[in-house]
Amino acid sequence: ITSFSRNIEMNFNSKVLLFDLDGTLLRDDKTISTRTLQALEACRERGILIGLATSRSEARSTDYIEMINPEVLILSGGAVVKYKKEYIFIDAFSSEEASKMIHLAKEICGSDCGLTMDTLHEHYSNSEKHLGSIYSEFEDFTEIGLKLCVEVADEEKAALLAKKLEAYDCSRFSGENWYKFTKKTSTKENAIQKLGVNRKEMSTAEFREKCYEYALKQVAIQKEQCLRVGTFADYAHPYLTLSPEFEANQIDVFAKMALDGLIYKGLKPVYWSPSSESALAEAEIEYA
Repeated sequence: ITSFSRNIEMNFNSKVLLFDLDGTLLRDDKTISTRTLQALEACRERGILIGLATSRSEARSTDYIEMINPEVLILSGGAVVKYKKEYIFIDAFSSEEASKMIHLAKEICGSDCGLTMDTLHEHYSNSEKHLGSIYSEFEDFTEIGLKLCVEVADEEKAALLAKKLEAYDCSRFSGENWYKFTKKTSTKENAIQKLGVNRKEMSTAEFREKCYEYALKQVAIQKEQCLRVGTFADYAHPYLTLSPEFEANQIDVFAKMALDGLIYKGLKPVYWSPSSESALAEAEIEYA
């Protein structure tokens, strides 16, 4: 544990370590091991701040917050940021906005569509499958909201809802029929910037480290969703393209192809996102 905290300090010169809950700090039974808590405390003793960055609402994270006592909290996918228990950033829908969004979701996707809404202190759902939520049919919802999620299998209806709510950021959980709507400024990247992190002022290595953490967080979110609906898989050994083992195998295969004369230089379009300044996979273009 001491070696772990020393390596973190020496290799990354870290001032704050942000961890996801599900799939990272939490074990499959949703508990945190004593060894993990000791490692976090060892980092804290070396002057490193400990933070949680989760898509969960504060209400669904209370037990873990009390256990870890993090100095930094990024909640509801970036809509809320707390530093040393003080709110420093809240990006919320007004109660009128929240009510309008819910009304449109029911009108377009059906009155029985799945809905969840994060507020500053609660997590509401119209399904009893969402553990730790307050059940609501969202008939007269009048609270300020942070994040709305809508479950709809019909992609045409989902596209229409996204068009009607184009003023908000819409993203689809990969492989799921759930669509998440937040304020366009409610992203983990913006939330991190509120803590003083600006990727344009970071080295390439530091930025890649943040991207690595972000990717693992999304993997953890999808893993939690699959576990909650009762699927079975070897979740302890996921297939991740960013793992060093996978990258080594890629290089090995590429080398064999090159030696066999199968690699040549040609022309191929690369899809580019001006807003995120990143190349896009073809699968992402299909979703769009």
